[in-house]
Amino acid sequence: MEAFGTRTGNQRDIRKNRSTMHELKLTSKTITLADDIDELPIKLFNLVNEFAMQDFEVGNSMGDVDRHEHRIEVLLANGKTTEAIQVQKNKRQTFYAMLNRINFKSLTFACHVTKIDGLMVTDHTPQNLIKMMDELSDDGLTMAMVKQTLDVLKKKLKSS
Repeated sequence: MEAFGTRTGNQRDIRKNRSTMHELKLTSKTITLADDIDELPIKLFNLVNEFAMQDFEVGNSMGDVDRHEHRIEVLLANGKTTEAIQVQKNKRQTFYAMLNRINFKSLTFACHVTKIDGLMVTDHTPQNLIKMMDELSDDGLTMAMVKQTLDVLKKKLKSS
């Protein structure tokens, strides 16, 4: 029996059609990232989308709290109480994320990390992703690097 993803004869092996990987060198570590969200396993693809949505809707900074507060004021002024209550709940989640050092943007980035120093990343639980990002931060990974890498990945996604 053939391995999944291979074909015989003149048909291509679909594994050869994998996207290229992006490498990021830190002080002492090298991170390998998947360039294409569509090449991630389905479970990880879904996790990337979940974290990206939480980053967009909830956030994790005082700027996000201010954004929620302004939106609540506008919604209440326009009599949209139900929507204002939902934004209030998002604001509460923003405080929770801040107090628990949860950064959804960095977790989105972490989902793209396939290898660190050549070792495969296989544990994608939120707790492990947070731990991994803490360790990479200690080795020189900055939020600017995370944002820049995610911007590159977004551009690649839009162009495909």
